[in-house]
Amino acid sequence: MTSANPVTAGTKICPGCQTEKPFDQFYERRDRPNGISLYCKECERRRARETQARYKAQPKPNISGTMKTCPGCSTEKPIEEFYKSNATRDGYHSYCKTCMYESHDKHRKANRPKFAEISRQWRAKNRERSRDHFLKKNYGLPLGSYEQMLKAQDGKCALCGRSDSGSKRERFHVDHDHVTGTIGGLLCHNCNVGIGHFNHDENILQAAIDYVSRTRGGRRSSEGG
Repeated sequence: MTSANPVTAGTKICPGCQTEKPFDQFYERRDRPNGISLYCKECERRRARETQARYKAQPKPNISGTMKTCPGCSTEKPIEEFYKSNATRDGYHSYCKTCMYESHDKHRKANRPKFAEISRQWRAKNRERSRDHFLKKNYGLPLGSYEQMLKAQDGKCALCGRSDSGSKRERFHVDHDHVTGTIGGLLCHNCNVGIGHFNHDENILQAAIDYVSRTRGGRRSSEGG
């Protein structure tokens, strides 16, 4: 014997009108345990009209010239401190940028696994943009700077002139001063590691040059004698 559809078979008491009604008098809601809305269709429509009426009855946001009061922090701020919005009557979000950021940040921290997966999927689909944003965040480079620097260097390492980056990621390293944050050029893996081991110290690098020159010269003399 085939069981009846649980969404349409049976009755339920609506908490709005306190009336027992058939299931087909309720909207389907997949997020509800029994698959139907809490209130009956008539009460749902009535509640929607009441909500819309309350919204229309609300006073317009307090905007005086170029200022607006945020209901979140109860602070009057310049209109530039609010994001623009096509969904509001004044063309700006009700909450200021700071309050919106704090709200989003709180939600993100409460749902770390979900947002981490979203970020992972975005990076996988937008590798170049992801790397560009990484350089902007960590080195302050404007978006697109890597490609411009690489073009200016003719696609080669700024130190040894090789075209192969020598990196597993197939990208040159952005050389930068860890103390001052000053950006140098794009280096291949070997050059980047090399001057890094010398701590970018000119005296040590010069001493290394003198050493190589002296020892190579000595070998040449002994080989040629």
